[in-house]
Amino acid sequence: MTVTLPEHADAKGFELWLEANLREGDVTREHSTLHLYADDPRGVRYVEGVLAMLCDELETPVEVVVERWNPGRREWQSPGVPIADTTDPEGPPDPYTIDFDGSHYEVVLSSPTRLSGDLVQRLQRELPVFRLGESRLWAAAVNIEEAQELADRARGELPTGTQLRVRPLTRRLRWWRKQQLLGSYAAGGDVGGG
Repeated sequence: MTVTLPEHADAKGFELWLEANLREGDVTREHSTLHLYADDPRGVRYVEGVLAMLCDELETPVEVVVERWNPGRREWQSPGVPIADTTDPEGPPDPYTIDFDGSHYEVVLSSPTRLSGDLVQRLQRELPVFRLGESRLWAAAVNIEEAQELADRARGELPTGTQLRVRPLTRRLRWWRKQQLLGSYAAGGDVGGG
């Protein structure tokens, strides 16, 4: 659920109250927008009830949008729309499969132009690469040899002028990439920055 609070509302207070009073579900906050998560329709009804009680108590109207994650389409959608087939081989790889602790190198491919979806899908069928925005791809590797092999395999497919960087994945950089990829995957979109 995405809950948009009025400008005058105490968003931090809402977040703390919900965290303290929800027996199930998670809460995150971005400025005056709260994101509430539940595992199933029963959990959604429960969270909606708790939220309604808080809004009544504080006499604060909110805008609520309920959506569910569609792993086949990799996007948030209305609960009434059927879930796409999750066995689609065209979809991007799951970043939860990355062994971040065991990866010691990264390969970053930076194109001077936007990478087409077809090219990215083709590469993702062959290599464990992830999007970092519109013109960059990223892959993790256990060692320098694996990183070089990934870079060499991708090189022939990429647009002219694409830069390939192979570099050690420091502890801080490993943490940052993990935040980028897992946060993007949870939100259902491509990653920006970094």
